[in-house]
Amino acid sequence: MEAFRRLALILLASGAAFLCAQDRKPRAPADQANQFRQRAVARLSAGDRQLALADLNQALQLNPDDAQAWRLRAETNAALGDYKQAAMDYTRAIELRLERSSVYLGRANAWREQKDFDKAFADFASAIKLRLDDPEPYRQRAALYLQLGKNQDAIDDLDRVIQFLPADTRSYLKRAQAYGNAGRFDRAVADLDTVLLREPRNAEALGLRAAALARLGQHNKAIADFTNAITLDRNNPKLHLARADSYSAIGEARSAFEDRDRAVQLSPGMAEAYLARGGSHHSLSQHADGLADRSKAIELNPQLAVAWKARGNAYFLLDRFDDAIRDLAEAVRLDPADTETANLLQLARFRLEQSKTPGVEAPKPVLVTESALTATSLSELPVKRESAPAPPSAPVPAPAATPPQPGPVPSPTPAPAPTPPVVTPAPPQPPPTLALPALSPEANNTRARAATQAGNYELALAHFTAALAARPNFTLALNGRGFVYLKLRKPLPAIEDFTAAIKLDPNYANAYRNRAAARRLTGDETGAAADHEREQQLLKNR
Repeated sequence: MEAFRRLALILLASGAAFLCAQDRKPRAPADQANQFRQRAVARLSAGDRQLALADLNQALQLNPDDAQAWRLRAETNAALGDYKQAAMDYTRAIELRLERSSVYLGRANAWREQKDFDKAFADFASAIKLRLDDPEPYRQRAALYLQLGKNQDAIDDLDRVIQFLPADTRSYLKRAQAYGNAGRFDRAVADLDTVLLREPRNAEALGLRAAALARLGQHNKAIADFTNAITLDRNNPKLHLARADSYSAIGEARSAFEDRDRAVQLSPGMAEAYLARGGSHHSLSQHADGLADRSKAIELNPQLAVAWKARGNAYFLLDRFDDAIRDLAEAVRLDPADTETANLLQLARFRLEQSKTPGVEAPKPVLVTESALTATSLSELPVKRESAPAPPSAPVPAPAATPPQPGPVPSPTPAPAPTPPVVTPAPPQPPPTLALPALSPEANNTRARAATQAGNYELALAHFTAALAARPNFTLALNGRGFVYLKLRKPLPAIEDFTAAIKLDPNYANAYRNRAAARRLTGDETGAAADHEREQQLLKNR
């Protein structure tokens, strides 16, 4: 019996030793990899991306077939800005059959950051295919379409998002941006109305609606929205600059100057703010201050072609042709595709030679649009002013300094062949009290443009008409005189002049833009839309 008990004790001891030996064996690599991955997840939750990345590297060394670890490392690398490695990690996860919508979506964004847009669009399509009921791929693809200027594609995707999420104000706001980029400002306003109905204190939506209203010529409403947006976002210089443009469009030059001055105070390193304030200085005949601001803009950003162009324009209008040629040549060097500046440079060189050699024959007319002579920034190109009723049929010259007050837009006649209430008059002649010196067509045109910039529309009309009397096919003067008629709320003679300019030069983009504004004043929205579309085509083909 004793021998049997001893044998049992020996067997029990042997079993215990065997079990202890088993416990001392190293764990399987897959288990260790899972531990590293779980610790990486905890560190990611705590915001420790670098430590999480180290853990994920360890996990993948131990188990290179862990698709979830590849996905996590891809997301971590993307968060750290290493989009190339992120795309490679997402690809490995997909190869391991982790074919989820979120994985394709993550890789699409990694491709987008690397500017590999074809691959990004392919992955967005895969994400949508895997989850047809998910609005997120549509939303993110719409953002890329917006980035690339594919506005209609962005609108289509945002339509789908809004179908899924009809209360998603962010999607309405983004669709409004796409509508605005496409020139469909009425649709943009409708979407922004929806946003503001739900979020009346959304400063971004207020600013965007104000910008769209300004492009529709409803500057008083735009100013109200800009003012509300500024109340909510007081330190945004861009809102002040945008409101200044609307003040300028309705003739409130002093208010425009105050907004631009405020933008300079808020952002003293912003070249565009000085550029815009310089334009206000010139409109108030403060030419020395205007030149100083434009010089400051150039100092802050010597690569800003429009700043050189603007200062060159100012020198040109002040008959400082040597300085104008220097600045305009630099603008052309920075932006060789800007034909307006190139044409103005050619004209400045001719004016310099003419000043040295009186009696020199004028060169063949060059195509310089209104914007080339008066714009101080891209936002100051000619814009449509507040709509007003048509003036009386008898030509009455408007005062030079005070633009007409805004009023309601006349309702268009719905009949297929409407008869306008006012018969199209011949362009009115300048008042007989204006005795002009005998000048060449080019000289009259130059003085007319200077008078336009100063707001002296009566004198501008006289000089433009004198230029056209000597040269009826002077395209630049036709567009210039039409622009003055537009300023004076006389859309019918304005349309006649713009149409004549377009017949002489069918590729005259500025004339199409101006005629669109004039047609809107008469209620001809169809014609205005066609002119706007033609202008955009011409600008894209430059």
